[in-house]
Amino acid sequence: MIRRLVQYARNDFWDLLSWIAFAVGFTYIFLKVAGILHSPFISDLIGVGSVAFFFGKHAQKLDTMEKDVNKLKSDFNEMKESFREHEQSARAHA
Repeated sequence: MIRRLVQYARNDFWDLLSWIAFAVGFTYIFLKVAGILHSPFISDLIGVGSVAFFFGKHAQKLDTMEKDVNKLKSDFNEMKESFREHEQSARAHA
């Protein structure tokens, strides 16, 4: 139980961090395009890096969700097959 709570808090932290990175990156790029910020190219990597971190984190979540869905499909198919076997067994005994 505690292990699950720690894992949830860790995921929540990284989600929060990725949204902060997105906000920083979006604000930086918006201010740069608007001409408010005049910074050297090296500083531009802050905005691009923040947005890249955000998209990388969410791409990782999509990959995890795809694996979870595939596992659920597999479990459902196993359950359906087990139900069919049980149904055939019940018909044979009736």
